[in-house]
Amino acid sequence: MVTNSSIRILPGTKSLPAARAIALAQLLNGSEDGQWVALRGIVRSVELDGMHVVLTVATADGTITAATDKEEGANYSALVDSEIVISGVAAPLVNLRRQMTGHVFYFQE
Repeated sequence: MVTNSSIRILPGTKSLPAARAIALAQLLNGSEDGQWVALRGIVRSVELDGMHVVLTVATADGTITAATDKEEGANYSALVDSEIVISGVAAPLVNLRRQMTGHVFYFQE
C-alpha cells in the first residue's frame, strides 16, 4: 500500500536516450523487457484499433506486433512494405498461467 505519495515536476526537458539496436531474438528471451531498444524490420500490415495503430513488423528473426497511439491525419497504410527502425519498449504477452507467449513492442511516433 502506498501512503503519503507526492509528485514533483522537475524543471526543463530532456530527450530520450538513444535506443540500443537489438535483434528480435534478444526480445523473445525476455532479457530486454522494459528496456529502451530499437528494432529494424519491414512493415507487413497496419491495423487501426480505436485510438491505437498496430503494426506487424517482419524482422530477420521473425515477426513482432508494434503498437502506438494513433495520430489524426497520418497515412499509416503507406507504411506497408516499408523498411523501418522503431525505438520503443517491449512487454511480454502472457497466458492465464503467466507463461510468456510473445511480445508487443510499444513505440512513440
